[in-house]
Amino acid sequence: MHLQLRERIAAARSAGRQRWGQYLAAVAIRFVIGLLLGFLGGAFLLISSLVTGRRGSGRQRLELLEHFRPDWILQVGTVGAVIGAILCVWTIPRWQRPWYLPEDGI
Repeated sequence: MHLQLRERIAAARSAGRQRWGQYLAAVAIRFVIGLLLGFLGGAFLLISSLVTGRRGSGRQRLELLEHFRPDWILQVGTVGAVIGAILCVWTIPRWQRPWYLPEDGI
């Protein structure tokens, strides 16, 4: 039993060296897509909350839109982008990580 575990660990190490490139590529791709989707999601939430806000009358919403500054989209989009990138990288499946040891061998 102990010998089998050593063999599995040795096989995982040799296979893991080959999987690091794939893992880093997956992290980079997920990070970029997370940035893009997070920015778009944050900007969409800001614009939709300004246009279809539940609070106040139509006049109050119109006043808010009159004082709207375009850098609000950049600020909210940046926060959304950081959150989206972190979530996309954080949710990489366990089996895709190079240090994963499968149950039934390699």
